[in-house]
Amino acid sequence: MTVRKRVLLATVLALVLALPMQAEYFCKRYDYAGESYLKLNQKVGDLEVMDLKFELPVQGMAQNRCTVSVKNYGAKRLKVNLAIALFDENGNLVGCGTTGTKFSGTRGGEVERYYVTFDYVGQNIKTTKFIYLTVETALQ
Repeated sequence: MTVRKRVLLATVLALVLALPMQAEYFCKRYDYAGESYLKLNQKVGDLEVMDLKFELPVQGMAQNRCTVSVKNYGAKRLKVNLAIALFDENGNLVGCGTTGTKFSGTRGGEVERYYVTFDYVGQNIKTTKFIYLTVETALQ
């Protein structure tokens, strides 16, 4: 095999390996429901985003956060990345937070809770009127 063919083969192989395997993406706007559960039942490939709930800080708790419950209906582990952006009634960004799979991923058949924190977002979080939830999954 010539050097040129080897370089071409290595380049094609590197490009194929760099592609995400069965990645799924979802982004949707929801009305802000305060500290109530918001049922979503939104499918993202084999993953279902079941619900979310905001928790505003109380005494002894330093952060605003949102708990997002997901279930993997597939057979393989999924890497899950979440982002939530908060907006006021004028469309101004109030805050945003992200989280995702850090170690083993969400196993098939497993329900998992992710905690999205909103660091450095103070009293303006109370002006939130709508949110955007973004979910990205890929095989682990």
